[in-house]
Amino acid sequence: MKVNEYGLLGAHLSYSFSPEIHGYFADYKYELFEKEEGEIEEFLKDKNLKAINVTIPYKKTVMKYCNEISDIAKRIDAVNVVKFSKGQLYGDNTDYYGVKYMLSKGKITIKNKRVAILGDGATSQTVRVALEDLGAKEILIISRKGNIKFSDLEKYNFVEVIINCTPVGMYPGEAKSLVNLNNFINIEAVADVVYNPARTALILQGEKLGIKTINGLPMLVGQAKQAVEIFLNKKIENSKLDKVYEKIYRSTHNIILIGMPGSGKSSIGEKSCTKVRKRIYRHR
Repeated sequence: MKVNEYGLLGAHLSYSFSPEIHGYFADYKYELFEKEEGEIEEFLKDKNLKAINVTIPYKKTVMKYCNEISDIAKRIDAVNVVKFSKGQLYGDNTDYYGVKYMLSKGKITIKNKRVAILGDGATSQTVRVALEDLGAKEILIISRKGNIKFSDLEKYNFVEVIINCTPVGMYPGEAKSLVNLNNFINIEAVADVVYNPARTALILQGEKLGIKTINGLPMLVGQAKQAVEIFLNKKIENSKLDKVYEKIYRSTHNIILIGMPGSGKSSIGEKSCTKVRKRIYRHR
């Protein structure tokens, strides 16, 4: 197989789960292409490329190089999939599908709900379009420079669902959240597009309050499934999607054993690691 046929284009990709996820859906080699913005145009001329995913900060950048763009990508104004064919570039957006899958896995109902989106980037735009199509009653975009700023958010304490579309809380950054959920009197659910760590500060507070929570892993896996369908021009059953999600979900969760010296932590840990196929780390 030729090199550089499939992969992910972005700026900082060392923590990406995408190669592992694509490996469950297909048998091609999936590479990580870290590029500076000035390198994008030349990179897209690589004749070996067949199809790529695109992540931040290039979801808008690549649009000007596409000869054709899907209706949903035009509506969102962002492309996260580029397919190459006979010198032509086709742009699409599978994050839209991923957002819907994320909300369904979290059992979060959107119809007739008032929703606050944290952030105003490409992911926020995707979430907004998905929420419109799911029948949200009201959608508020909260950002640093927009009409509603983060400092004003608590004035809108009536919202029922909050979706974080910023990188706040992402590994290896600090474990913090942009909001205090205790200030929202009608809050029913939170979703966080961050998936590493699996439980951000926002998710942990949501769990403590007993509301519905979901991280961004289903969105990542869901968009990958539809991307592979575009890459290979074939249908993947939803049952396969659920199985891949469960595999990735298990692989991203850890087991922590705490106890006095001699209580059996090492013995239990070694047996558990064999069972769940994880490495053991000892901290003293």
